[in-house]
Order: sequence, then C-alpha cells, then structure tokens
Amino acid sequence: MKRLLVAILAMGALVGSNAMATNSRLAVMGTGDAGMVLGNGNMTGSLFYNDAYNMFYNPAYVNDFGHWATVEKGTIGGAEGGFVTSLGSLNVGAWMNRSTYTTGVGKRPLDLIVGGDMGMKWGVGATWGQNNIGGTGGTSTMDLSLHAGVEVQDFAPFFHVELTSNQSNIGAGLRYHMNDWTPYAAWEKADAHGAAAKSNNLALGIGHSSKVTEGTMLFYQTGYVKSMSGNRDIVPISLSLEGTATSWLTLRGGLTFNLVDTTAGTSNNSATTGRVGGSLTFNHVDVDFAFGTGVDTLATAPNAPAANINGANIGFDSGTLAMVGATYKW
Repeated sequence: MKRLLVAILAMGALVGSNAMATNSRLAVMGTGDAGMVLGNGNMTGSLFYNDAYNMFYNPAYVNDFGHWATVEKGTIGGAEGGFVTSLGSLNVGAWMNRSTYTTGVGKRPLDLIVGGDMGMKWGVGATWGQNNIGGTGGTSTMDLSLHAGVEVQDFAPFFHVELTSNQSNIGAGLRYHMNDWTPYAAWEKADAHGAAAKSNNLALGIGHSSKVTEGTMLFYQTGYVKSMSGNRDIVPISLSLEGTATSWLTLRGGLTFNLVDTTAGTSNNSATTGRVGGSLTFNHVDVDFAFGTGVDTLATAPNAPAANINGANIGFDSGTLAMVGATYKW
C-alpha cells in the first residue's frame, strides 16, 4: 500500500491537471471544514481550493466552469448527477439526489441554480426534497433550502437558509482570494425541532495552492473548527497533490490530519486518512475515481464487506474503486 501511494504521487508530479469536480476528487483532496460545516461532511464543495461543486454552497460559482454534466456513483450518497449550461446570458444548473440530502429515505432531493455576470458574478439556488411515510404513526419531512452568493473582486460571500416546518438551518461564509492564498470562514447552525440533535459549527482557515512542476498542483490548508453545540475543538491540516501523468491520466493523493481534536478538553480518537485517486480523460470526458473497497453496501451474502473509502485493501479481489464520476464538458 505504501509503495503504491508513493508511486502514484511520484507519477502525479510529472505534469499538471485541469480536472473537473466530482465527489471522487473532493473525497481525496479534502474540504477544509473537518466534515463539520459543509453539508455535514458530505461532498458539497471545498473551502480551500476552486472546485465546480462549490456552487452548492455559493451559487455564484455556477458561472466559473463552463458547460458540463456529471454522473456519480460511490460510497458517499450512492448515485447522483446533474449539469450546468447557459440560457441566454444566464448560467443554469440542475442536480438530482445530492448526497447532503439523501439521509431521508425516498427524499429525492433536487437542486436548481441560476447565476450571471454583470461585472459582479451572482447566483441563487434552491434545494427541495420530500419524504412521505404513510400508515399509523407515519411522518412526512420536507427540505426547502435557499442559497445565494456573489463574487465581487476577490471576495465571495455566501448565505443559505432552510425553510421547513420540522427543522431550521441557517449558514453563511466568506472566501477571499489573495494571490495563491485563500482565507475563509464558514458557519452553520441546524436545529431539528423536537429532537435532541442540534449543531452550531464554525470553520476558520486558510488554504494555499502552488505549482510544483509544470502542470502539477500542491494544495494545503489549516485552520480552526469549533462546534459550539458539542464543545468540540479541531485544528485540521490537509495536504493534497494533483497532476497529469500523461495526456489521458491525472493522478491525485490527499492526506487529512487533525493536529488537535478535543471535546470538553478530552482528546477524540479521530482518524488520519490518506486517500488516492485519479482521472481518465477521453476527449471531452473525464472519469474520476477514488481507490477503496467498492463492494455494494446492499450485498446480502454472509460476511459481505461494506464499501469503505478508507479501507486498507484496494486489491482487485475485493473491489478496486470506492467512488466513480463521469463528467462531459462542452
């Protein structure tokens, strides 16, 4: 495993990458919030580097990555997909079954995003999902979240609010581009009314991107994450490398490490993760992947292993890919 990781990172240091966003890429490279703010740890985008999925927390980013369509399958969120295209002077996007909103069985979430550029890039979005459970004692849940954001000069503030009868969720943040540096702040507060589970989390940090060699990018990040509701303090560190080994192969590796992780002063047993993945490029199509145990979590055979992107075994005998995403650009 160690030799494979070293070999892949060495190959990735040859030349550079223009990979699009997928959950596979985000899972390898990290998000910068220690899994506490952006979509409760799901793949909603990254705070410390540019990624097309950043449009989910700041819809203004729908203007930045051209026309594209993606289909995803993997251990985080199951299956999802959508597209971004233009409609006159506007850029519009639609997304089905985004992983952040799939915790309710049958909720079928749908995202709609609209943005434009009037000297100041702007964007607005809405996420809707509903789950009806009939019978005695049946309950229904509905999510309706509104999102908004802008990009003005080097500042990119964003905001969201959830409008439902059974829970409330509000959040805001700011990214600032300062040459190769990206300071950021993000906050989210959620309250499922009538339930004990509540969250009130803040992430502060700074990321840096640099060209290591022609076409190879190095990203790193550190910051401070505070859970006011859980009295938890985290100092996360992320390090990732992305580069093109050939004209058709991009390789990437990412390490996440919590220098500090305590709850009420007591250390938590938080895992350090090392993840490896890449992209295959065929004309206008990128196929992103992340290595890991890719066995179907619905398997019913005795002792069937569960899908696990952090699994140590990436051999072909137990499944090679934990996550795969195919993106077409035009």
